[in-house]
Amino acid sequence: MIALDFDGVIVDSNLKKGLALAGSLPNISKEQIDIVVEHHLDNPHLSASKRIEYHLDKFSLGRLQHANADKILGDFRANYLNLEVAPFEGAIDSLADLSASEVLIICSSAPEEEVIALLTRFGALSFFKEIAGNVENKAQFLRGAARGPRSKRFSEPLRFFVGDSLSDMEAAVHASIPFIGFNTSENLSCRSVSKWSKLMDELS
Repeated sequence: MIALDFDGVIVDSNLKKGLALAGSLPNISKEQIDIVVEHHLDNPHLSASKRIEYHLDKFSLGRLQHANADKILGDFRANYLNLEVAPFEGAIDSLADLSASEVLIICSSAPEEEVIALLTRFGALSFFKEIAGNVENKAQFLRGAARGPRSKRFSEPLRFFVGDSLSDMEAAVHASIPFIGFNTSENLSCRSVSKWSKLMDELS
């Protein structure tokens, strides 16, 4: 069995999530939008709420905006759901060749309703298993999956975890699960592929 991270492996969403975040921040300039997107792409391990706090401080948007942080987070999630986020080429076709007992999809931080809505749109909901959260929670989940039948949640033990960020790789290391990077940055020292056809070759 293999585990796949949702954002950045199943769906090509990182750039659009950065744009959705920028669109939720009030009264920012085009230059500031570029800063938000660049920060988002460079810091995939940060939660949306942490990103919002960072930019409210960076752009000196004041205490009033900090008081509205929950509303900004809600606007970000609404913006993200309204974007035309697409799966990577070959992702859904590859999933169709697998059974739900062979692959599971987890998500680092996106709200469960977002993941369910998108996977339903792509016809891949049966593969979804868990919102794993931070590195520690994700590692704990991966360790449970690695135990396979003994965990009573999975029919086969977990063999690989495929992710796109430093936090994904750290979780795999903590769980002692082999890690494959998908579209990872060059500073991550791991096996990495950039296309689903190559990923399927690696997994086979």
